[in-house]
Amino acid sequence: MWTSSGVVRRLKAVCGSISKASAILRAYDISSYTPPEELVERVLELINDARIAWPTQEVTEGAQKERDGGGVWRYVFDQEGPTRSIPHHAVDLIYLFDNIPMPVSQSLVMTSDDADLFDDEGQWTLPTVDEFSYSRVRDAVQDRWIAFSHGEAPWNDNKVFVFGPEGETGERSSCIFEGRRRKQIWKEALEPLGMQLVQKVGVELSNGPPIKSS
Repeated sequence: MWTSSGVVRRLKAVCGSISKASAILRAYDISSYTPPEELVERVLELINDARIAWPTQEVTEGAQKERDGGGVWRYVFDQEGPTRSIPHHAVDLIYLFDNIPMPVSQSLVMTSDDADLFDDEGQWTLPTVDEFSYSRVRDAVQDRWIAFSHGEAPWNDNKVFVFGPEGETGERSSCIFEGRRRKQIWKEALEPLGMQLVQKVGVELSNGPPIKSS
């Protein structure tokens, strides 16, 4: 329900500073002229960074300092969910518990048995990953979590374990965050605001614009 101008006004109001708001708007390429078809993705990127990605990074770095740089294991989950009707948030739990069956491939003849292949809006829920990629990531997630739950190091704590995309799994250098996450934007646009204000930005945008009374 957001409009481009509405997002701009809300950010300026929340930040209480045109310069701070402008830094965020520039970083996420949002302006009063952002086309509606592009606005949703950009606002969601900002919400995700403000409420999840950057705070997680801050918690990780804080825990590492308290533990002299070790004893903290970080992973990056970029694997798609089994179908397009499943949101990406917490999709790692689907792979961990393996409790949502993969949909069958599209058949040429539709029958009543195919009803469960449609989501609530009647859209066809085709698989977004093949069975090999799904099982490869599922097995890796389960193996790592079982090891951790038994007190073992799930991977080298100076590395990052990646799950996806396209079935990729394994330890990677921690510099992978530079390429897969917006760390430079966090440093330039979010850190100057502080965690409390950034969280408020994320919540305000998540709540949506005020509903006008009739």
